[in-house]
Order: sequence, then structure tokens, then C-alpha cells
Amino acid sequence: MYPLRTDWDVLKSILESIINAIKNLEYWKETRELKKVESTNPKQKSLLELFLYLQLVEGNYSEIVTALTFILVKNGHDLYTDIPRPRYIKEQEEVRNVSLFLRELFLKEHGFSSFTRVVDRDVRNCIAHLNYEVKEDGRIFDRKTGLVISDLISKSDSLG
Repeated sequence: MYPLRTDWDVLKSILESIINAIKNLEYWKETRELKKVESTNPKQKSLLELFLYLQLVEGNYSEIVTALTFILVKNGHDLYTDIPRPRYIKEQEEVRNVSLFLRELFLKEHGFSSFTRVVDRDVRNCIAHLNYEVKEDGRIFDRKTGLVISDLISKSDSLG
């Protein structure tokens, strides 16, 4: 193994991802405060939990995945995608445009498997594709599978 390159592009990428993650975390904290409003009913609280989980995955976790992926790319590890056309990824913005799933597979392949197991992909996809139903009592169901989505707070905590 060779030492990591720490050129300006890599350092700038890390800084940009950290700034984005902090900004997104601030938005997450502000949104989470809405759950404390006394007039918020169970259904509204569950809707907020769905949004908060997706916000953590797409806003914070995804930023860290992007930074780690870019560091590996800049240090000689090939990231290849064929969407929308076949090519090797070289720049940070290109990394951002690669699906989160592919970036996670890339990181897993390079020794970050424990890091990539923190997201519940089924729940993330259910929320992102709006395949859920929220009952008045706050229960959340995956419309495709009919399963109850539970423990969003603990799932969010594992991302934190």
C-alpha cells in the first residue's frame, strides 16, 4: 500500500464535503425541532421521521461516502460507471453523480464494509421513492411489501 495523496483537490473535496455535511446537519436539527411542537400529531411526527432519515442518508452520510470515494479515486483506485455512458470517474462532481449504491459497493470493496452497513437500503428506497403509507396513529407501512417500518429513530441514531 502506498501513502495517500493529499493534494489540493483531495483536501478541497474533504473540506467541501464537511461543510456540506455540517450545513445539512443544521437543517436536520432545525427540522427535528418540529417534532417537539405540542400540536404535532402522531402521523405528522412519523412523516417528519421519514424525512429526517432520508435527510441524514442523502445529506450527511452521502457526503461522507462521496469524500471517501473521491480520496480513493485520487489515490489510484478506479471507479467505473456506465450510466449515463461508460467511463472512469476522475472528479468529485462525477463521484457525486454516481449512485449511492455504487459508491457504497466501491467503499465496501476497498475495506469500508462496516461503514457501508449503517444505512437501511430498503427503508431509504421506500422513502426516496415515496412507497410508504402513514396511518393516523403514526404507524408507517412499506406499500410494496406491506411491512411496518419501525425504529426510524434508532436507524437515524446509527447514522449519526
